[in-house]
Amino acid sequence: MKRERPADNFRRRAISARLLGMSPREIALRLDRKENTIKGYLSRCGGVINGSYHLNRLAAQALFTEDELMQLGAVLNGRYWMGPGRDRAGSDW
Repeated sequence: MKRERPADNFRRRAISARLLGMSPREIALRLDRKENTIKGYLSRCGGVINGSYHLNRLAAQALFTEDELMQLGAVLNGRYWMGPGRDRAGSDW
């Protein structure tokens, strides 16, 4: 169940990039947003554990379809979708 709100597109792009291992600073530069804004998007929806971003399952349901998350290489571990935690060259986020 994917929702549509004004900031959701930026939030989805920021979370997708973070799941792929991009730093908040790099995401902010690419999206032309402040780094604190990006950190806010990310911290409200999940956190970093052992170097990989963990997206809360309920936040993921609101922002993504399961197929979108699986295309990003994320794996569901019960409560969180975990990203691979590394940069992928040429990723199309």
